[in-house]
Amino acid sequence: MKLPDGSVSKLVIRACESHTFAASFAESLRNAPPADAAALRKTLQITQKDIREGVKGDVTSWCEQALEPHIRSGTLFNKNGTFTQCVSAMDGGLNEVTAQGLQSMQRLLDDIKASANASRFTQRCAAEVGERVRTEVRNWEATAVKAPARTEAVGDLKTRLSKSVAPLFQELHRCEEEIAAAQESSRGCRRSVELLEQAAAHATAVAREPASSSRSPPSFSAAAVGNTGDWRAATADSLEGIKMQVLGMMASGRSKEALERALGWDAKNQAADISLMELALDQYVESASDDAFIALTMRSELAAQLDGRLKLLVTFALLQRSVVHAATVSRVDDNLAWIQALLDADTVDTNDKAFMSGLEGGRQRMQATLEGITRCEAPPALAQAPQQKRRAVVLSARTALKSLTLLARIRP
Repeated sequence: MKLPDGSVSKLVIRACESHTFAASFAESLRNAPPADAAALRKTLQITQKDIREGVKGDVTSWCEQALEPHIRSGTLFNKNGTFTQCVSAMDGGLNEVTAQGLQSMQRLLDDIKASANASRFTQRCAAEVGERVRTEVRNWEATAVKAPARTEAVGDLKTRLSKSVAPLFQELHRCEEEIAAAQESSRGCRRSVELLEQAAAHATAVAREPASSSRSPPSFSAAAVGNTGDWRAATADSLEGIKMQVLGMMASGRSKEALERALGWDAKNQAADISLMELALDQYVESASDDAFIALTMRSELAAQLDGRLKLLVTFALLQRSVVHAATVSRVDDNLAWIQALLDADTVDTNDKAFMSGLEGGRQRMQATLEGITRCEAPPALAQAPQQKRRAVVLSARTALKSLTLLARIRP
C-alpha cells in the first residue's frame, strides 16, 4: 500500500518535535549500553576547541558591534565617555564568559554525579565477582574429585581466583586515578579563574586611571600618621617591619614564603610607590649585579623553584608594575628580565595543567601589555628615555613576548 506523499513525513516531524519523543530519546540514550551509544555520544559531545571558538566568536562580535559605529563616525575618543563605555562592555563580556564557563563546569559536574549510579556499579561488580567465584568453586570441586591431592587443588584455586579478579582491580584503580585527575583539574581551573579575575580587576583599574595623574594616597588615622599628616611617612613606618621580614626570608633561602608575603602586602597597598616583591627580587640578584650571566643564572634557578600558582602571580604582578605611571626605565628592564626567566620553557612545567590553563586565560592581556611596552606607550619614562636604553627595553619585551607565544603553542 502506498501512502500519500507528505502525510507521513509531517506526522513523523511533529512526533519528533514533541516533548514525549525528546524525553523517550534521552531516556533511551541514557540507558543504552555504552558500546551501542558511544558513537552518538562522541558526536554530540562539545569539545574544548568548539567552546573556545564559540567564546572567541562571541567576544569578537560584541566588540565589533560596540566599536564599529564609533570608529566610522570618529567619536571613539570624544568627551562623552564612548571609550569608557567600550571598556565597560568588554569587561562585562569577559565577566559573562567567566560566569558561563563556571556554570558549564558546574553543570558538567552535576551531570556526572547524577549519571553515576553507584548502587548499579556496586551490584554489577558484586554479581561479576560472585559469578566468577562460583565458577572457580565448581571447577575446583570437579578437580578435587579427580585429584586426590587436596593441597594442590587449593593452591590452583587461589591462583586462578587471583588471575580472574586482577583485571577488575586494575579497572577500579584506573577509575580512581581518572576521578582524582578530574578533581585536580577542576580545582586548578577554579584557582586559575580566581587569579585571572583578580588580575583583570586590577588591570582595569590601572587602565582607567588618567595618564597625567597618579593614584590618590590611602587615608590613615591620626594615630597612624601622627602630627605630620604625611601618608608616605605612615606607609614607611608600617612597612619597615614586614620589609625586614621579607628580605630576611630571601636571605635565609625561604624565597617562596618571602614572595608570598611580599605579594600579599603589595596587593593591599597598591597605591604605594614601593613594591616589596621588587625589593625581594632585587636582593636575590644583588650579589651578581656586576655580572649579567650570573644574574641570569640566579633568576632561572629561582624561577625553577616556584610552583605554577606563585609563578603566575609573580609574572602578572611584574607586568603590572612595569606599566605604572611612576615606573623608571631601569625598573622596567629588571622586571622584564625576571619575566623572561619565569616564562622560559626550561623553567616551566608544561604538565602543570593549572599553570598552563591560567597562562592561556591571561595570555591576551599579557601580550597586550608587552606589545604596549615594545611601542613605548607605557610607562611615560620609556618614551622619554635615551634611544640606547629604549632599544634595550624594547628588545627585552620582544623576547618575553616570544617566550609567551612559545608556551601558548605547548599543550600539556
